[in-house]
Amino acid sequence: MSVHWISPGPSALRRCAGPPPDRSADRGWVQAQGWPREAEAGFTLLEVLLALAILGFAVVTLLQLSSQSLRLVKTSGDYQQAVLLADRIAR
Repeated sequence: MSVHWISPGPSALRRCAGPPPDRSADRGWVQAQGWPREAEAGFTLLEVLLALAILGFAVVTLLQLSSQSLRLVKTSGDYQQAVLLADRIAR
C-alpha cells in the first residue's frame, strides 16, 4: 500500500499514513508530527531493573544457603568426632 506525501497544512499531514520518504528514519520528527510510535523490540528499563533485582535476590539466597550448609557440615563433623571420642573413652 503506497501513501503519497501531502503537504498543504497540518491537518493534511495528520491524515497521511507516514512521514515523507526523506524523513522516514527520523523518529523524533515522526513523533513531533503526532504519528504514533512504532513498536520496538527490546526491554524497558523497568523490566531490566526488575529482572536484575530478582536475579540478585536469587544469588544472595543461594549464597546464604551454601554458607549455612557448610556450617552444618562442620558442626556435624564435630559431633561425629565427639561421639567417636566418647565411644573410645567408654570402652
